[in-house]
Amino acid sequence: MAIASGYRYKDYPVAAGIHGSFLSRVQSVDFSRDVPTITHYELGNEEPVGVSADPEINTARITWLPVDNKVESIILGVTDISDSAPKGLLDFINAPPIRIVTPKDSLSGARLSSLEYSLTIGGEFTATATFEGTSFGPGSVISVVNPTGRGAYRSPDFTVTVGGTQVARAQGFAGRAALRTNRLYEIGSNTPVAVEQDMPTSTISIDWVESDAATGTTFIPLGMPVDIVVNIPGVKKLTWTNCVTTNVGPRGMVNGYATRRLTYTSKGDNTFGGFKIGRG
Repeated sequence: MAIASGYRYKDYPVAAGIHGSFLSRVQSVDFSRDVPTITHYELGNEEPVGVSADPEINTARITWLPVDNKVESIILGVTDISDSAPKGLLDFINAPPIRIVTPKDSLSGARLSSLEYSLTIGGEFTATATFEGTSFGPGSVISVVNPTGRGAYRSPDFTVTVGGTQVARAQGFAGRAALRTNRLYEIGSNTPVAVEQDMPTSTISIDWVESDAATGTTFIPLGMPVDIVVNIPGVKKLTWTNCVTTNVGPRGMVNGYATRRLTYTSKGDNTFGGFKIGRG
């Protein structure tokens, strides 16, 4: 059906993966076809004499409400991610490139650049994935799957542990698992011929209300790394492995509670690359 007035959320599903699977609970999708340009000047003239372009940088960004591991499974090209067979950053490096599709546009040859997960009290648990791809193309018709299960998860559904200690008085967290993206170009082409990834890095920050009852706020030194686990029991478990404390940020204010933010960085591991996804 033609839509002359303008597309709205109900008209704009998103699909991805090697099979073009519908992505559930998506809140936003952003494509960017960036053509870097250089303005040229010459001696004797004040105005520009011309503009030339470098090869394109093609990216996509998807934000969704995770209620299972389906979106990450589609990105990886696997059937499901379970706690008995968790997947990590190293698996994303080895995953095949995918196509991200909307009714109007698509990005081919897409590889994951980063996964970000966040939660604050009073808000939904959200995730954002960023990708780099090789080329843009037209969109296509997407078969929408009727929703089932929870609409979203919120703070009462979670447990968070730092080194096995369940945190108390925590107010939220923001975790990131990223890969360095390398674009391969060739003479005669304005789009990448391939996108590859390496150098996994993982970080997470946790915010607490400053309190004598707060737990999990112990400083983790370089020589004693621990795992940090964000868990929705029976649904989704995110683990930042071998983490050490890299920043401590106490903050007092006139309006509101004093707070404490601890930031951790994973030292990595040979199996998952510092971050893994399972089912709690």
